[in-house]
Amino acid sequence: MNRKAFLRRQLQKQKLDGILITDLLNVKYLTGFTGSAGYALITRKDAIFVTDFRYQEQSRHEVRGFKIKIERGERTRELKELVEELGVKKLGFEDHHVSYSLYKKLLRQKIRLKPVTNT
Repeated sequence: MNRKAFLRRQLQKQKLDGILITDLLNVKYLTGFTGSAGYALITRKDAIFVTDFRYQEQSRHEVRGFKIKIERGERTRELKELVEELGVKKLGFEDHHVSYSLYKKLLRQKIRLKPVTNT
């Protein structure tokens, strides 16, 4: 089974609209990206890879099967906009990788979060 398909099945099982992948090893496994800054957001229909301007060229060459978005501002605010644009009401996140600081920032953006283990 393909990696995105597996995650989408997990979304259905856990009643999530999307999942945020921030662990760079998992990002590389899913997207092929080998840089040091980026994350993936997978919904039931969309797969988006987000990085900053330094990796624009590299991501175009390495990332496959994901729409690429280049961040232009503050990460959590842009993630909030992306979540809203994609209609994500409940977002899963890698509980072993998201820092408490990032978790609090996402909550301040009014993103409904659910920790996910071993997806």
